[in-house]
Amino acid sequence: MAKNKDCNKKINLKKIKKRLNILSFFSIVSVSFFIVFIFLFLTDTFNLKNENKKLLEEKKVQIYNLYLGDIFKRILLLVNSTPFVDYLRSGRETRIDLESEMLNNFSHYIDEEIKGYKIISNNNNDLIFIGKESNFNLLIELCYINDKLNFEMGRCAAKLYIYFDEDEILNKIKKFDPFIEKCFKCNAFEIKNGSIINGLYISKSDNFKIKFNIKNMQNYSKIINFIIISFLVMVLICFLTFYLNHRLLNIYIYIPLTKLFNYVKNDSEKQSFILSEVNEIADKVEEFKNNAQKNEKIKQQIEFSKLASQVAHDIKSPLVALNIFFAKATQLPEDNRILVRNAIQRIQDIANSLIFKHQELNNQNKNVIEDIEPHSVQLLSSLIESLISEKRMQYREYLEIEIEGKFGVNSYGLFSRIQPKEFKRMLSNLINNAVEALNKKGNIILFLNSKNDKILFSIKDNGKGIHPYLLPKLMKRGASFGKKEGSGLGLYHAKVLSEQWGGKLELNSEVAKGTEVLLTLPKASEPTWFISTLNISFDSTIVIIDDDASIHNIWDDRFQIFLKQEYNIKIIHFSNPENVISWFTTENIENIIFLCDYEFINHKMNGLDLVSKLNTHLQTILVTSRFEEEGFREKCEKMGIKMIPKNLAYFVPIKMLPAKEKPYAILIDDDLFIHTIWRATAAEKNIRYFQSAESFMNEVERFDKSTPLYIDSHLGEGLNGEDVAKKIYEMGFRDIYLATSYDACFFPPMNWIKEIRGKEPPWFN
Repeated sequence: MAKNKDCNKKINLKKIKKRLNILSFFSIVSVSFFIVFIFLFLTDTFNLKNENKKLLEEKKVQIYNLYLGDIFKRILLLVNSTPFVDYLRSGRETRIDLESEMLNNFSHYIDEEIKGYKIISNNNNDLIFIGKESNFNLLIELCYINDKLNFEMGRCAAKLYIYFDEDEILNKIKKFDPFIEKCFKCNAFEIKNGSIINGLYISKSDNFKIKFNIKNMQNYSKIINFIIISFLVMVLICFLTFYLNHRLLNIYIYIPLTKLFNYVKNDSEKQSFILSEVNEIADKVEEFKNNAQKNEKIKQQIEFSKLASQVAHDIKSPLVALNIFFAKATQLPEDNRILVRNAIQRIQDIANSLIFKHQELNNQNKNVIEDIEPHSVQLLSSLIESLISEKRMQYREYLEIEIEGKFGVNSYGLFSRIQPKEFKRMLSNLINNAVEALNKKGNIILFLNSKNDKILFSIKDNGKGIHPYLLPKLMKRGASFGKKEGSGLGLYHAKVLSEQWGGKLELNSEVAKGTEVLLTLPKASEPTWFISTLNISFDSTIVIIDDDASIHNIWDDRFQIFLKQEYNIKIIHFSNPENVISWFTTENIENIIFLCDYEFINHKMNGLDLVSKLNTHLQTILVTSRFEEEGFREKCEKMGIKMIPKNLAYFVPIKMLPAKEKPYAILIDDDLFIHTIWRATAAEKNIRYFQSAESFMNEVERFDKSTPLYIDSHLGEGLNGEDVAKKIYEMGFRDIYLATSYDACFFPPMNWIKEIRGKEPPWFN
């Protein structure tokens, strides 16, 4: 009996059930409080609505002022123009002779929003009129002094009516911001009588009121509704969870264990009951086992992702060399060239596919949720190359369809501000259209080139083509041609996207010959991490660090022309970072450039670690395939390190900078008398003279940094020579003297000044 009491005391199932219920309840309450906290936090975004409205109003004022400045600048040019002033100064008969020239002059200042001009005398008599009148106009007083407009002091010769088109004004303002729209109930911008703008006196303003708004792209009401609905759903889920948890505890734990313990306590002989409960426990064990296997599979996917990324990196380096070899192997027979090209393309596709898998698995593991994609500056050749590989893999069963990329001589370093995922999705749809037009046989070529400030990209196929009368219709929403299930959104969506990016989309086609989709995009400024031109100066030492011999061969080939000529260029090769460190610590080389890989197989140190170790941030250029990773680019930008995409190493322009000039001395002084003294006594010495710091800064790159500089303390206009000397010191010059008539004790200690001396030439000492 004592033993049974002990068992009952230790195994109190009601107490266990009570504790589990309390735990579940507190878990739900905690989750609810957390949701409430998120709700309160997100409602703060609603408070930003007023702030956003204020910012939009400020932006409206800025746009209005910009527009007024632009239009009144044009009016000011008109009223100050020589034909205009001559006409006003002339008498009645002379004005008749000048009328033709005056009308011709007026025609240059009539555009979309300015519909006409009319000059009237001070007695309100019409003198000359051109264009059309409108109720939307301004009257300007024309007062001149010395043939220049001056309302305050000038003599008023006449008045000028300017007639405007209200709708065209709004269209012109829309060019400042595409989200501007006309409004009727908003406050109007108006020019009041007696206003002075750009020196122009507005004596009368008829109906010159401009009403416009900027669309608020943030829909706060949807955010609030989403939060409220989400909160109600989460509350419902919490109560359902509590109910189901309570029910499951009863069914799977409390009731079975109660029966099992009653069976043991009562010494029952129902073997089937024990077998049933054991089976339930076995099922639970199997469930835990499956969950463990699932977790193990996720770990394996992560390891595969890392391996895929490494293999892709290892493949890409020799692939660059293969592409270069193929481009030069012009003597190969055509059959062999086709075989080699297909093999290289296949390797390229495999490498890009591995990178795509790596990114896809990373996104899955991070539970990435796609939002509205932001605009960013992107290297187009990289996006297009990866897309070509994806489409080749997609259509690899169509053996007679060839998808090829051709990049022009001006395609290196073409950046545009786009949405990269939308860009690839758009091109993917266009390639799909081209494949459908080929009927399982033909060629699709993607061209990339540039002209002036525009990027030219096209997708061309030799399919069945499109009838001319259908071409204009295909750019409209819902229009489709030759596809049973076509939605008609592909080309329309591409057109809308291209216009959002500041470009345009054109469609050219000829029946039985094929179709070409031409995309024109504006060039974007190159990002700070990108090397547009590899500048090499005389007497440079170029250190190439890469664990792939093919990359060393590529750089040797690129620099071959500079080694043949007398530039005194030296090339040094390393395959691992440790040897670089040993070499660098024993050498004292000033003019040095490092072309360094990022990843080194079987070495703990990477390229960034090496740069930090040597402290050569400004002299190092990373040559890597990792440039596509946003986090990696940001890290390099913070460190001040620039990059060259490894697959573009053979295409980066290399420029030899001219040799640095090293005169005997450089004098910066605003006193020309001092210049005369130095010139008179310099004999044959090569002295460079500058009268201002600005003129020297414009030519500073021409001079060797070991050249002695003599700088006056007072350079005019309140500019101190000490401050200029400090800026020059930060550029790398070290032999800097302050040439002044003041005593040295007059100045504080300045470590960037080598010596404070007089203004006499240094050769007098």
